[in-house]
Amino acid sequence: MNATLLHISIVAGTVAWAMLFWINWNWLQQGGHKRIFTLLAGVHLFRYIGLIALIPSFLNPEPFHFSHSYLQQVAYGDFMAMMLATIASAMKENALNKVKA
Repeated sequence: MNATLLHISIVAGTVAWAMLFWINWNWLQQGGHKRIFTLLAGVHLFRYIGLIALIPSFLNPEPFHFSHSYLQQVAYGDFMAMMLATIASAMKENALNKVKA
């Protein structure tokens, strides 16, 4: 049952992001690389949510047949992706401010 919910969640998330890209495709193309970068980096700013995999009382890995070491890798990988996206976004904003000045 829980594995089915996980798969439904993955499919629903993929469909939702695909719809957002499809709806905003012209807007993204008009803005060039800066808009596309902002969108892609912005998505990863919320990857800190993967850290919940480290909370044993929040996520029971048994129904999914995940090992604790696998969940640690996923959680810290998500955290690093979030940190890199934050740094990249800050650098982009800093570069834009230098160009405007």
